[in-house]
Amino acid sequence: MKEIIFSYWKKSIVENKSKILLSITFLLLALAITSSLGDYVDETASVSVPDLILDHIPTVNLDFIFVYGFLAVIIIFIAYPLIFTPTICIMRLVCLAYSYASGQGSRHSRI
Repeated sequence: MKEIIFSYWKKSIVENKSKILLSITFLLLALAITSSLGDYVDETASVSVPDLILDHIPTVNLDFIFVYGFLAVIIIFIAYPLIFTPTICIMRLVCLAYSYASGQGSRHSRI
């Protein structure tokens, strides 16, 4: 059984090699662009805008949820199909690259 799954997984990777390489290329490109744009945003000064509700409630540090929650979603997003359905894993890598490139995975996104 294990050999059948491994051979199916290997066959799927060989058949979709170009898609895998393209999605990894886009993912690396998106990471580089997001990092450079994040540095630009950190260096650029802006005027703070007052808010009626947010000025009256205490600040809560949610960095742990944003960092490790996003990391957990990425790990599950890639690991589950990789183990059970390798053909879906290729599509998930493409979606991950698109998601990160469109700003959903940005570590510097601000409202």
